[in-house]
Amino acid sequence: MFADDGRTNAASALADLLRRNGRVDEAVDVLLAAVRVEEATHGCTTSALVTMLVDEGRHDDALRCLDELEREFSLADVFRDRVWVLETCGRGDEALDLVRAHPGSGDDHMLVLAAEILERLDRGGDAIALLRPRATSHDVGDALAELLVRRGEVDDAMAVIHAREPMVLWADDPWGGLTVGSADDPSAGPTQERAAAQ
Repeated sequence: MFADDGRTNAASALADLLRRNGRVDEAVDVLLAAVRVEEATHGCTTSALVTMLVDEGRHDDALRCLDELEREFSLADVFRDRVWVLETCGRGDEALDLVRAHPGSGDDHMLVLAAEILERLDRGGDAIALLRPRATSHDVGDALAELLVRRGEVDDAMAVIHAREPMVLWADDPWGGLTVGSADDPSAGPTQERAAAQ
């Protein structure tokens, strides 16, 4: 069952058919079974599962499914889905606490996520205060500039953009893409062709 590369699409299609026929619990079982056999690719199906339950107004069931999956997989596998479900059911403060308690809470992407939640909680000032100390980072600087623009603080946003560190592209990224780094990053050795983005 779900043995080929199209298993995610097959499981989602079957679950959608069951749901449209009022058989939501069976749809949940199909998606849970798919998650358990998909190994590293199960994130998309987990998201489909909780989205379906949230659309049905079953937020608590979505959280219970995530609890069950978290016992079988790692925190990272269900973390963002849990944050999303909590926000969707009006528990934004809990979502924010979850982000702040995460082991990687000081990482750029986690700071941006926390700031996004703060803004949705009408705490834009707190979001700005959270991001500003790391505004020279590209991800954090972009998020801060976008937030400032939404608040009508265009001049401040432009200043943030211009103050960011130069973006460097490492041409020999082993993953076949372009890796963003700092112009002064010592880990980028002399064999790496690095071009500062203008």
